[in-house]
Amino acid sequence: MIIQDQLMNDIQPLAPDASIGQLQQQFHELPFSHLPVVEHGVYQGCLSGNDVASFEPDKSIAEYRFALEDFFIRNTHNWMEALNAFSLHETNLLPVLNKQNQYVGYVELESILHHLTDSPFLADAGNIITLEKPFKDYSFSEICQIVETNGSKVLGCFLSGLDNDLALITVKVSATSFNALLQSFRRYGYRIISQHQEDSFQTNLEERRDYLEKYLNI
Repeated sequence: MIIQDQLMNDIQPLAPDASIGQLQQQFHELPFSHLPVVEHGVYQGCLSGNDVASFEPDKSIAEYRFALEDFFIRNTHNWMEALNAFSLHETNLLPVLNKQNQYVGYVELESILHHLTDSPFLADAGNIITLEKPFKDYSFSEICQIVETNGSKVLGCFLSGLDNDLALITVKVSATSFNALLQSFRRYGYRIISQHQEDSFQTNLEERRDYLEKYLNI
């Protein structure tokens, strides 16, 4: 999904010559952390609702240009790039610009999250596995090959962590023979971080541990 598909234009951005009081009223009526300032179709930046609350209402927005935050996203970007921008700038509204740097609308965090929850990675039934392997050794193509050779399909796969050169990879699969898939990952040098009831390897380890504890307590 590209951002153009989620573009909204129901808010009329204020120009720099508008009053702070008008902007404060917008923040009072709208559930957004930031609002864009646009002059003759050209994006000037965003103002934070927290900042605006302390500004003098009878002054113009132009008198507070120093508080403008210059973040935005292109209408050709995708939802993953949008999520990164939402997180980086701690906002729930992103202004959207075209290639000519003209303001064309905005996207809100809620609509992007709604799209994410409707994606097969979250919406479809399946099993989620967290794998660990040295960063230099793991391969998404290898992971997909292991899954598919076990008769499953990859519903999603991403790098979910990096700790001391060890990569954590989260995979969602439509596994039909889940235990066999886990054993295949181990044969290829992947450590299974997540816990699974179907994992006979883990079950055997736990049974041996319990047996050893009983033996030592005799």
